[in-house]
Amino acid sequence: KATKAKADEAAAKVKADQKAAAEKKAIEAEKKAVAEEKAAEEQLAKDTAPAPAPAPAPAPVPKPVPAPAPKPAPTPAPASSPSAGFGVVSGSASGGKVLPKEEVSADVLNMLKKYN
Repeated sequence: KATKAKADEAAAKVKADQKAAAEKKAIEAEKKAVAEEKAAEEQLAKDTAPAPAPAPAPAPVPKPVPAPAPKPAPTPAPASSPSAGFGVVSGSASGGKVLPKEEVSADVLNMLKKYN
């Protein structure tokens, strides 16, 4: 009995699927018919409508006038005190040690004079 019930369920499911597929096909066929009818009406309207006048040629576009060149920015006045600039070296160093003068022997000086 259980196998017969399962077989009946399967058959009912197959029938339901077939019925749904048939309904789907009918709906699609109806949509297609409506679309064809609408296309036929549009074609008929196009055939009976008077030919539209040709579109007028677009008016020539005037060339835009170039904007005047901007005035150059005023140059800044040169610095009045050169010691205020970045990287400017002044003669007076503040801080640090004064190193003793190096002395080079006379023999080294004579040797360097030969190569110079």
